[in-house]
Amino acid sequence: FTINADQARRVTALAQEKGLLLAEAIWPRYMPMAKTLREFAASDKIGKIHSLTANLGYPVYHRERLHDLTFASLILGDEVTEICSSASLSETGVDKFENIVLTYASGAQASIFSSVVCPTDRRGVIYGEKGYAEVGNVNNYEYLRIYDTDHQLLEETLCPPQVTGFEYELAACV
Repeated sequence: FTINADQARRVTALAQEKGLLLAEAIWPRYMPMAKTLREFAASDKIGKIHSLTANLGYPVYHRERLHDLTFASLILGDEVTEICSSASLSETGVDKFENIVLTYASGAQASIFSSVVCPTDRRGVIYGEKGYAEVGNVNNYEYLRIYDTDHQLLEETLCPPQVTGFEYELAACV
């Protein structure tokens, strides 16, 4: 959103003073599948959720950075109690790829991999007591597949048609 907390406070104060909308463009939070994922996370379809993995990688080192922390936040919330990370940095200090482990107040953990130098399968997997769920493309949710402990597919939800995905964020801002 900004480089540091002071900048965020200043930008927020200015937006409030001017009566303007201030938002970070985290487009996956606005997609219809985000609601489906939140409802799934609140359900008991795979029992208590203990962990998730997410990875997002595109060979776009020449472009601005991409992150997949939104997926973990959507499923496990924002009460992070511990963060462990390791990154491989470029000669300019930009992280080329990284592994992050987030531990939550609930005891759940998220294991996240992101990269700007190599492609990944972009999947997210949510692990619960009674099964697991797979999400296709954590950056633009394509499907949610729910499996039982015997790896049998129980349910599949596909992403509804969209133009680019950004139309949902635009509608929310309007």
